[in-house]
Amino acid sequence: MSSKLTSAWRALFGDSARAFGSLSVILLLCLAVVPAKDHFREWTGYQAGYLRYIANRGDAATLKRRFEGGIQQTWLPAIDVVDRCTTCHVALTATSLDRNGPQPYRPHPVIPHKLDQFGCVLCHRGQGVATSVKEAHNSTLAWEQPILPAQYIESGCGQCHQNKLTGTPQLNQGRQLLGEYGCVHCHTLNLADGNKIAPADHPPLLTHIAESHINAEANAV
Repeated sequence: MSSKLTSAWRALFGDSARAFGSLSVILLLCLAVVPAKDHFREWTGYQAGYLRYIANRGDAATLKRRFEGGIQQTWLPAIDVVDRCTTCHVALTATSLDRNGPQPYRPHPVIPHKLDQFGCVLCHRGQGVATSVKEAHNSTLAWEQPILPAQYIESGCGQCHQNKLTGTPQLNQGRQLLGEYGCVHCHTLNLADGNKIAPADHPPLLTHIAESHINAEANAV
């Protein structure tokens, strides 16, 4: 066995010319691994699926022309946002597609600002730099903010928008109920501008209950 290894070593690295040739081949193989590895990435499957999804549409030529393959990134250093979500969600601006179609091939609903103005994670949370569903949508050891579930997505708008919006009925009702039922008497909720949600009810004061409790403890001593 050792003699075979010795013979192989001499055949590949017996002199400087052979060593140079062998190392060159090894280097080329290593360089070839990188594009080959990217070919099997999860996002490449989603992009190929999108092209199949639009292939038989009447506007397929237009959609293909607007499609950009490869990793897509939005970088907004002023607000510390790095998004690669559009690597898989390739149809966010394709308004001709069905909004109830399969994910991740749905266009984004109409919102009062451009999609690339604030990125995705500012509203949706999740890990914007990730390029796999597991890392982008879930919390990890390095990222503790998973993507917001669909039923809570309107809460992302409430981070900035103080007034009622026509597209956030749950958020509007939630803020109204917090004031009507007096939750904010005890649970202080700060708005993005620094103000607090004010209660709309006028419950009786409970200070006498606290005072009676203090007095009872004093008398017991």
